[in-house]
Amino acid sequence: MKAAFPDLHAHIEDIIAAEDRVAARLTLSGTHTGEYLGFPPTGRAVKYVSREFYRVADGLIAEEWICSDTASLFQQLS
Repeated sequence: MKAAFPDLHAHIEDIIAAEDRVAARLTLSGTHTGEYLGFPPTGRAVKYVSREFYRVADGLIAEEWICSDTASLFQQLS
């Protein structure tokens, strides 16, 4: 991801924690300057949303579930 979008920035829109779980809604943005999943560099600025869920144990992330809007990202790279 960092090779394809070296200026990648994740802006936290919302973050909520309860017990051992954390949920976050992020907006990711960057410039597509390297190959990504078969897409050659386009030089385009991209922006998409990701919803991420984590389970924390002993102060570390033990599990993660990430649901990114890759369809929107792929559309921007096409």
